[in-house]
Amino acid sequence: YSPSVPTIAMGHLYVKGATISDSERDIGNQSSISSDIFTDVFNYVALGHIHRPQIVAKNKNIRYSGSPIALSFSEKKDEKSICLIDTHGNKIKSVKVVSIPKHRNLHRIAGSFDEVVEALKAYENEFTLPSFVELLIKEDQFSPTLISNVDSLIQEYSESTELTILKNQYEFKKDKKNINSFFKEGIDIQDVSPMEIFKTKLDGDDFVEDHKKKDLLAAFREILMDLNQEEAS
Repeated sequence: YSPSVPTIAMGHLYVKGATISDSERDIGNQSSISSDIFTDVFNYVALGHIHRPQIVAKNKNIRYSGSPIALSFSEKKDEKSICLIDTHGNKIKSVKVVSIPKHRNLHRIAGSFDEVVEALKAYENEFTLPSFVELLIKEDQFSPTLISNVDSLIQEYSESTELTILKNQYEFKKDKKNINSFFKEGIDIQDVSPMEIFKTKLDGDDFVEDHKKKDLLAAFREILMDLNQEEAS
């Protein structure tokens, strides 16, 4: 410490009220720190862990600079930046936010399978690096053929220099029931054995042919036996 230079604190933690994205993870008991701990003794507080650049507690000298690149699709619209601090004596004269050039786009394509196929064909990458793409397939109901077609589509673009499909999700209007809905009222799912749960789920799935259900049950029983043996040893 010197009274002639600014006192700058640095921390890798989550401060209450900060705006997060999908890619942060809790870091033990440091996931709920109050901004009140940063008293006037600090001239500037530089924080890490949160990926979105932001001011904390409306104090321009307490900031998350954020990650230099997007680390999840929830950050695809974030403008990444660094903070350039200008000091004078022991004071912070100014904090300048400097934008980081964007070299890769994170893009989400949503729609039916046919709509997604057409959107991929029409997509034009405007950045120096291939775009990372997330697919959201929306259909009326589940179909094993659909899953196979999506897998083939991802493979088709695996060598593309324009984009890379990193993530794919499905949304069905006629979605399968939650597993809890298969059991009678008053029965807690925690009181049911894994084998009973698996069998009940299979019985409720009409896309699995009956002769395959027996094979799946046998395979699941073997997995449970192996797990039980590992726990016992």
